[in-house]
Amino acid sequence: MNFYAGIDGGGTKTELAAIDERGAALCQVRGTSTNPHTVGFDKAFMELTSIFKTFLEQPQLIGRKCLGICLGMSGIDHEDERLRLTAFLKEELQRLRAPSPFEIRTEGEIALMAALGRPYGLQIIAGTGSIVYGFLPDEPRARAGGWGHLLGDEGSGYRLGLEALRLTAREFDRAGLAAPRCAPMEEAAEGASSVGAAPVAPQAASEGAEKLPPPGEAAAVPGSAGSGAAGLAASVREALGLHTPEDLKRWVYAPGTDKAAIAAVAETAIRACEAGDPDARRIVADEAANLAATTAGLLRHRPAFAEGDAVLGGSIFGHSPSFREAFAQALAAEFPKLRLVDGAGGRSAAEGAALLARQIFGGA
Repeated sequence: MNFYAGIDGGGTKTELAAIDERGAALCQVRGTSTNPHTVGFDKAFMELTSIFKTFLEQPQLIGRKCLGICLGMSGIDHEDERLRLTAFLKEELQRLRAPSPFEIRTEGEIALMAALGRPYGLQIIAGTGSIVYGFLPDEPRARAGGWGHLLGDEGSGYRLGLEALRLTAREFDRAGLAAPRCAPMEEAAEGASSVGAAPVAPQAASEGAEKLPPPGEAAAVPGSAGSGAAGLAASVREALGLHTPEDLKRWVYAPGTDKAAIAAVAETAIRACEAGDPDARRIVADEAANLAATTAGLLRHRPAFAEGDAVLGGSIFGHSPSFREAFAQALAAEFPKLRLVDGAGGRSAAEGAALLARQIFGGA
């Protein structure tokens, strides 16, 4: 029996899954980001090559032929991007001796296929970044958000992580500790070690610099009795190994601190939120409301989606019940007939892509 393959390419991780001709799962492999706007086209294509090699070596696929591949790739939206990816895939699959027909779709379509068994409906993604997609048969695609981390990404891991870091900076100021010296961003990054996708502790602070107390102990903030210093800000300091304002500035502006590294701080914010920290709860609620406002804008413009299924996808919906609840409450009054579906409850998005490949190339 042969197989179909599907790729879910994201801003933090990439997954490639295989299903057999009946739709049963065979295997799945994982790699790092293949979003060209996060890591660049060259690095994205190198990672795809590595993932394909690992995938084709899986024992479940030995002796089987790939009948078709479907790719749902974040960061591949414009025609020139699709053409560049198409040219790479044709050459690389031939070089790997695995020539297969393939089709490039959106991350929204493969997530809908995974959750609903069909590539249409409303898809709301809150992962490293955020976007809202709408698909209906024989109608133009609807889209809201997806502006990237500089202009948008409301409700995303990046935005949650950034707000947690901003809170940490404010706590340094409110504690009355030495502020980072005024310097250009390039100087702030001088001497900093390269930081990968996962946050790492900064280098030791310069001798004699003032420090916050150990994480978990409240700093003496005038007029506040140390309120908040033992909450989210302290958790961020502990997670990143920050002791001084210079540490925070050095970590944020280090050459290797990319979008994924900032987004990884969201894990700390979500954990603090679910534990009841008021600062974290406010950040999570605000970002959920912001993403709900983006979704509401699409629903007002395309009311046909307002009485259908809306699939919630991405790691933020998957890991934060508080975020899901705040998002749902923000939409409920205006759109009471919108049905929210948990995208994490069934197949993975990569398997959804494989199912879509089966539908496209196998007529299933």
